Amino acid sequence: MSKTMTPAEIREARELLGLTQAELGRLLETDGQTVRRMEMDPGASTFRKPAPRMVRLIEAYLQGYHPADWPGDPEDPLDVIERNFTQEAGTLPGYVETSERALPSVWQDFEDLSNGPTREIHTIGRHPVTGAPVAERIIYHVK
Repeated sequence: MSKTMTPAEIREARELLGLTQAELGRLLETDGQTVRRMEMDPGASTFRKPAPRMVRLIEAYLQGYHPADWPGDPEDPLDVIERNFTQEAGTLPGYVETSERALPSVWQDFEDLSNGPTREIHTIGRHPVTGAPVAERIIYHVK
């Protein structure tokens, strides 16, 4: 890991992460004004060099670490449905549950695949104009 980042590297990292100056500031336990100053030309009178801790955090974010309060990263509705389904119904005895995601199919069904796995399709959300499903979770129960 580098010990410092240039203003251009900080700006590029922030943009790659999809964060505003205020959001990055909050994650770095500072404010948007400080991030703006870190992104300034080093010759500017209000330029601020980032602390090593801030650089380490930015690099961790670039490598995929996202804290629980990451902005704009709401919980995936597919995960909510799966968690609620699992909590209510539980996993059937003698079955192993595996999941995969799929995009719209216009049908919703519970199907027994003759002596094979059973498949459940849970539709989440519908397109406002067409009414077609916009996301589904398919759960296979394998004996």
